[in-house]
Amino acid sequence: MMNVEMARLPRSHSTTPAQEFRGRFVPQARSGRAPHPPKVQKVWAQKINKKERRLAICSAIAASANKELIKYEKELPIIITDELQKIKKTSDLEAIVNTFGLSRGLLKAKKKKIRPGKGKMRGRKYRKRISLLFVIDKDYGIVNAATNLPGVDISSVQNLNVGVLAPGANAGRIVVWTESAIKKLDELFKV
Repeated sequence: MMNVEMARLPRSHSTTPAQEFRGRFVPQARSGRAPHPPKVQKVWAQKINKKERRLAICSAIAASANKELIKYEKELPIIITDELQKIKKTSDLEAIVNTFGLSRGLLKAKKKKIRPGKGKMRGRKYRKRISLLFVIDKDYGIVNAATNLPGVDISSVQNLNVGVLAPGANAGRIVVWTESAIKKLDELFKV
């Protein structure tokens, strides 16, 4: 076929001689093209001013240490030694989470519900609940240890963003920091 940019189109197998082996490329035909496909040219990413982005990250960090937003009995923020970065087993990480009294968040994240709306058709059948965030400086195996814990995310200080600190634009996520991450945070966000 000319000007269709394909070597061979799917053919129609009809009893009518005029329709026999004719290429199917009209939208209403089976194996035909999509009529109004989603355009890939559209860029969904939005730019934001640097100072505004940094201010949003700083306010999300401040909200993670606010006792009014977070229902946690002990001291906030939670800072652990750099040995946390070297944990390689999920059971060890889960034991540390239990010692700090944060297991309630893991239990809450284990429950999953079916998402309302069309997201079910688009590969997002279940709503993923979010519990803890570990902020580290370098990864020595903790990322693999946290993959099987439900709702737990791990981020390096360099890659911190508002989407991780305040998911769904809801500030006040429980964040566990390492000592080296706090030092790096001072270097990155000098006021």
